[in-house]
Amino acid sequence: MLYTELSANLYALMREVNTLHIDQIRDFFRDVKEPDFSLDYLIERLAKERVFDYDEPTGIVHFHQAGKIKDRYIANHCRAFWVLSAIGEDKIRELIMLPYPSQFMFITDDNEVHDITFAASEEEVSLALRKFINTTPKGTTDLVEHILLLRSKGDYEKFKPYNFDTYVVLNRQNRPEIVDKK
Repeated sequence: MLYTELSANLYALMREVNTLHIDQIRDFFRDVKEPDFSLDYLIERLAKERVFDYDEPTGIVHFHQAGKIKDRYIANHCRAFWVLSAIGEDKIRELIMLPYPSQFMFITDDNEVHDITFAASEEEVSLALRKFINTTPKGTTDLVEHILLLRSKGDYEKFKPYNFDTYVVLNRQNRPEIVDKK
């Protein structure tokens, strides 16, 4: 990510993403070694300062200044964020939360652009696809890799006609596994 300090990157991440599970934050920053304090300590400190709201029983961390997102959308964002956490903070330059029905767009250190949509329903996937088509200028090539996160491998045939670049599922450890890639 952009900053050299863990605290600045954590703040920037939560400001953009709004709500995550603490395990996702830990996984995303797994390769960061901060000499003065741990990630858990930093989250607890920022919660005490009311920068974050941290619900220990559920493990949910919420950016305090942001509005509360509906639970359904939080669940979809958290599912999609597992793809990002598997990549890790050290390989992602920029991260942007996308408006409904997609979840995130990110740029890697190699200047590759990707977006992630969770396949909650055929209607939402269709809406996401229309947005991609409408935002790509005519006569140009769409350079964004469109990733569709499926609920299960069994959903692949239903969503295959939508022609996403990559189809993934989360395994039992919440790690993305590629089902198909163009």
